Amino acid sequence: TPLNLVAAVGLGFGAVEIYQRFFPDRHPQEQLYRAELWVLGRKICCSALLDTGNQLREPFSGWPVILLERRLFPGNLPEKGLRLIPCRTVSGQAMLPAIKGQKLRLHGREELEAEQFYVALSEDLAGDYQLLLSGALMNRK
Repeated sequence: TPLNLVAAVGLGFGAVEIYQRFFPDRHPQEQLYRAELWVLGRKICCSALLDTGNQLREPFSGWPVILLERRLFPGNLPEKGLRLIPCRTVSGQAMLPAIKGQKLRLHGREELEAEQFYVALSEDLAGDYQLLLSGALMNRK
């Protein structure tokens, strides 16, 4: 009957609400890393988040692109070796300036080291991390 259907739907929504109150949605710990990034001969230590939806790649090499908060980057991007990475966001399309990284070492649930990637700068990453990892980077193991 329609009354039973309405009651069942109401109970379902109530159960979901209770579950979400006791188990709030957070970034799974296996997606958070301590990162050591070498770029332009300098080492940057920061926290990193794996974004499996980030599949940015440098168009010519196909190498993954990671995003670093601008405030952590030492100085200005050099013109030599600069690449513009096409990027589509909710705001529209953009071109991200990026340079080749030298080495990336990740410490977390698993260890990873990479040498074939580009680093693009972002003015502000929203979260408790300063580096946004590419899902494409993680698939290169």
